[in-house]
Amino acid sequence: MKFDFSKTDRTPINVGMYRSEIEENIGKETKAKDGTLIAGRFRIEGPSYAGYVLYKNFLVESKTHPGAAYYGRRDYLALLEALGLPSDCDTDDLVGRHVYIDVDIDASGQNIIKGFAKAEEAEETTKDDSDDVNDIPF
Repeated sequence: MKFDFSKTDRTPINVGMYRSEIEENIGKETKAKDGTLIAGRFRIEGPSYAGYVLYKNFLVESKTHPGAAYYGRRDYLALLEALGLPSDCDTDDLVGRHVYIDVDIDASGQNIIKGFAKAEEAEETTKDDSDDVNDIPF
């Protein structure tokens, strides 16, 4: 089988809230072997961008970067709260669950997951800035 890797579409999706399913949630050692992270994979259910996959790593322990681990733990606890799960649940308990992900675009132009909301509370929203120049501010 032949594949053409000369063209890759790295166009980010629109900023917004998207209902997603957690497909993977794996705890593993960091590459530097100085901490632990949880690697999450979220598949957007749609209707917009159905099937699109976003990843988020949560650094939960680090000997060399305790400040970064603070933020990773905070973000992971926010995910657990959105799912209504206790802080001591197993990482496997998240797989197959549904949550809204708050998607943004970072300084490098890539999508990032910046927050979570309960799947039954939020609604999918997107922000398209393409026609803002024609908006009248009053």
